[in-house]
Amino acid sequence: LLRHVLEPLAERAHRWGILELLVWTLAAVLALDGATAFTRDSGVYVALCGAALGGCPCFAYSTSLWGRRLRARALSADEQQALSRLVSSWLGVTLAPLALAFDSQLFGYLAVLAAYAALGFSTACHGLCWAVGFSSKRAMERVCATSALLLAAFVGARELGVGWMGVPAELARRLGAPFASAVAVIGGLTLHLALLIMSSRYYDPEGERPRRGVGPRYARRNALAGGAITLGALFGQLSGSPGLANTSIVFGALWLVEKYAELHLDSGWHGWTLVFVLSLGTYRSSLWLHDHPSFVASLFEP
Repeated sequence: LLRHVLEPLAERAHRWGILELLVWTLAAVLALDGATAFTRDSGVYVALCGAALGGCPCFAYSTSLWGRRLRARALSADEQQALSRLVSSWLGVTLAPLALAFDSQLFGYLAVLAAYAALGFSTACHGLCWAVGFSSKRAMERVCATSALLLAAFVGARELGVGWMGVPAELARRLGAPFASAVAVIGGLTLHLALLIMSSRYYDPEGERPRRGVGPRYARRNALAGGAITLGALFGQLSGSPGLANTSIVFGALWLVEKYAELHLDSGWHGWTLVFVLSLGTYRSSLWLHDHPSFVASLFEP
């Protein structure tokens, strides 16, 4: 029975797409079940199971079933990045409607993270080390520009109370509510991280080898980074957005540390002195953050 009936039926269901239809239906049923059969607070997590099923295993199953070209040969580095951006875009498009349907900041954060991953922002784990950054220099510039535009629109709409592209202000506020915290936190993080990298003396946007020395481009990049940090802290305080203000303050401190490290190294001072100074600063910062946990919590407030 197993060899002559069940296995042939399962193989045909796989080749004809019947199993694919069943698993996608299960993912959709879980999302609908969370929206109709449960309260909003608990239904979010039921729908999250459906989103996780549709966003990861179902998408991978459909890709392996129909993407024969992907299995026929090894992908180049550019093709792997394109596939990664495609998957991230799919996750963002899938999660954004769920964020609106459940008015959920959890789905909003996941959707915004997926959108930034499609733009080139990523994290990677290498054993005991976590790397947070960008897939390329162009991706970093793309994410920086996107974050700057999003934060400007976010602060402007919040202060002026205007809608988007003719949408009434109240409706625009309701549509943007699930994403407001994610845009403020992730947008500020990626903007300042990109500017912190680009403001380094050893960063060269046009070549692979970093060039040392102070020049007009270096001065412009640091003026841009300093201006963005100052404006972020200023508008965050004035608009009642502690997350944006405190994120700017944190990266302002990191920017000052970066400038001191550049001065220390270029002056030829002893390397262990730099290690001691940075360790002392890290120690004092950890004690201050321990005494002010509200500062850390405010980084995740819109």
